[in-house]
Amino acid sequence: MEGFFARRAGDGSMPGMPDGLMLLAKHANLEVMTQRVDKNATVWLSPGTGEDDFEFFFVHEGEIEIDVDGETLSFHAGDSFFAHRIKNNVLMRCTKSALLLYVSTCPVFSNEKYWQDELHGMLRRIN
Repeated sequence: MEGFFARRAGDGSMPGMPDGLMLLAKHANLEVMTQRVDKNATVWLSPGTGEDDFEFFFVHEGEIEIDVDGETLSFHAGDSFFAHRIKNNVLMRCTKSALLLYVSTCPVFSNEKYWQDELHGMLRRIN
């Protein structure tokens, strides 16, 4: 049907990266991803470069903690949060292995892929 798109797990149409980030859908500046984060890992959100950058996170599995203004907030399966116009990095600690649904209006996946490809290229040149 025109205008309807489907992807199936394992068919190779959903690009992923070794760090657990998988692109599910992309349209214009909108990216829909999943992010798998290992227990005890720390991940950070960085301020976007655009005035309208927006990042939404839904905790599908696991548990994460975020320090906001001196208070530790815990997020469990079913919880969500979003970032819009943050001024500083926000650290997320994974207290239980987690799977996050991640929706962003800034190019997260393509930027991550670029830097991972660059780092892998440097490692190949060193070895």
